Amino acid sequence: MPQASAQHSALQLGTLRAFLEDAALAAGGETGERLLSVEEAAARLGMSRRTFERACVRLRARGLEQLQVGPQRKYTASSISALIRRCVERAETLTGEPAPE
Repeated sequence: MPQASAQHSALQLGTLRAFLEDAALAAGGETGERLLSVEEAAARLGMSRRTFERACVRLRARGLEQLQVGPQRKYTASSISALIRRCVERAETLTGEPAPE
C-alpha cells in the first residue's frame, strides 16, 4: 500500500474512533464504551432481532441507551448490562412485567 494511502486510511480510522468515543460520551457513557449493533444487542438480551426491534421503545423507556451512528443504531453495552441487572433484582421481564413464577 502506498504511504499516502496508508496515511489516509489511518486518518479515517482515527476520525471514526474519535467520533464513536464522542457519541458514547454524549450518551452519558465513558470513553471506550462498547457500542453494540442491533444484532449484538438482541443476542445479548436473548431475543431475535425482530423481537428486539418490537420491544425497543419499552426497553429504551427502561434505560436502554440508543445512539445513531451514521445510518446505524447502536446500543451501549453498559446500559444492556444495567437493564439485565435491574430485571433480575426486581424479578421482572425485560419489558417490565412481573417474571413468571
